[in-house]
Amino acid sequence: MSNYFRKIVTCYQPVIDSITNDLLSKAGFPRNGIKAFVVKQRKGHSIYHPDNIFSVPLWAYFRSREYFTYYVAHELAHIISHKHNDYTPGHKEPFYKYFKMICPKEYWHYETKYIKSSGQYFKETKSITPEKVKSIPPKAHRTKELIDFIIND
Repeated sequence: MSNYFRKIVTCYQPVIDSITNDLLSKAGFPRNGIKAFVVKQRKGHSIYHPDNIFSVPLWAYFRSREYFTYYVAHELAHIISHKHNDYTPGHKEPFYKYFKMICPKEYWHYETKYIKSSGQYFKETKSITPEKVKSIPPKAHRTKELIDFIIND
């Protein structure tokens, strides 16, 4: 197993397994060997092929149950997009297609705080275009305009 998973916190395994199963089930995806771990590290990580393993940092669990669920959904979206031969590295349109399917809508706002300038990979909406996103200063990426841009198809 990768060095990214050396610091596994086993006592949280039932929690991450339950959330993973619930998110996949509600989105209509089978678990099919996807492995999830809580780790004592700064950030989560996904290994798409051949292992289908992802981790979520322990601090995310202590931030809130909602944030932890969002984080699990985020990492799952990477794996599911790869499993469906729709994988493009990073946070681009294929990733967000699956993210929207997996993550409960009430937690999508956490993603707007995570992304930097990847708004350019979303489709145009009434309120903002990809060209306009490129011109938004980095600190403005947490605005309602960007949230609308991510959430609307």
